[in-house]
Amino acid sequence: MKKKGVAILLWHPDAPYNGGSFNSHQNSFTYQLDCEYKWFIIDKSGSNFEQIKNDNFNFQLYKIPREILFLVKKVFLIGRPIEWLYSSIKIFFNTRNLIKTRQIDVVYVPIAEFFFISLTAYLLKKIYNIKLVAIIHQVGEIDGSRFFKYLMNLVKRGVPYSNVAMQSIYVWFMFFCFKSLFQKFDKLGAISECSAKIFSKLFCNRFEFFEYGFDYSQINRLESTEKKYDAVFLARLVYSKGIDDLIIVWAEVVKKDASKKLLIIGDGEQYFVKAILNKINLLGLAGNIFLVGRKEGAEKFKLLMASRLFLYLSYLESYAQVIDEAIVCGLPVVAYDLDVYYSRMKYSDAIFLFKKGDINSVIDKVRMILNQPDNYINSVNVLFPTWREFSVAEKKFIFD
Repeated sequence: MKKKGVAILLWHPDAPYNGGSFNSHQNSFTYQLDCEYKWFIIDKSGSNFEQIKNDNFNFQLYKIPREILFLVKKVFLIGRPIEWLYSSIKIFFNTRNLIKTRQIDVVYVPIAEFFFISLTAYLLKKIYNIKLVAIIHQVGEIDGSRFFKYLMNLVKRGVPYSNVAMQSIYVWFMFFCFKSLFQKFDKLGAISECSAKIFSKLFCNRFEFFEYGFDYSQINRLESTEKKYDAVFLARLVYSKGIDDLIIVWAEVVKKDASKKLLIIGDGEQYFVKAILNKINLLGLAGNIFLVGRKEGAEKFKLLMASRLFLYLSYLESYAQVIDEAIVCGLPVVAYDLDVYYSRMKYSDAIFLFKKGDINSVIDKVRMILNQPDNYINSVNVLFPTWREFSVAEKKFIFD
């Protein structure tokens, strides 16, 4: 039977489309234009798909009335829950209209760890009996001892015990909600092998694993770049990315050599970026640490190639495609020993992992690499899968 179409539910209210998770699927979609079915993207804005020009793509857009949400937040202090509820309702009705006109037979949620959108997708399945497919990237620190360590870190940071207790209750409540929800999905996927194993253990044993693709075309066109920076960091600017550790490490590196420069690529909430800048100025590192905001495409890769070392002290990752980007750009990688990184070892002989929070070992390794950078040029032993290969795997996952 000929496929009618797929409704792709996209929604990320905290940091829209600001990371490898979304970009990977976006690039995959560009290779799916010659299919016999249509894609219907249910989204706040189609701006991220402007380069896709084809009749197979249709946008069901909606706009959130920011002025009203701002007023609600000021008066009732519940702006974000209202936004979640409004988004869920709009997504539900936009997708329902497509289902009622019999234009789709699959609902696909490529980033399903957002509870409200997964719940909305499940309600559509329950009411209209259509196929529901989802990929889960991460659901926070809910894996036994890891969650306990996470709570202990909150205590060490001076977070009140009452707040820690409430967060613990909330996380475990959401865990059981996710578990109940995911068991109702027709197909579940994960984009790292270790995540697939963890999710199969925590939720249900139906998780399939397939690896993200990589776009080599933008890098292949770039010429070699002069090394202007000693180290680079690339990610969303949020606490879990280890920004505090990053600045502490660089402050120690600068003590030995005041000329060392660290580049930070990424954006985040205004209050958090301001806090980073305040800390940099307080430590007297304004001439050593440079924030350049979010960069994409060739501009991003040029900045990576203009650096000697990729320094990435994140505490929580679902996949961290930035590691792949750094490897392909020839940079040695220094990071904490997250499980998702170990699969990259087959691609590179210059990835150095350290226990989370082991700042002293990280400092020693960074100094060692910067003292002899030519000895640590990253060599790629095996090519990462391409976007086209990921696209084929994604289509097979959705329809088989």
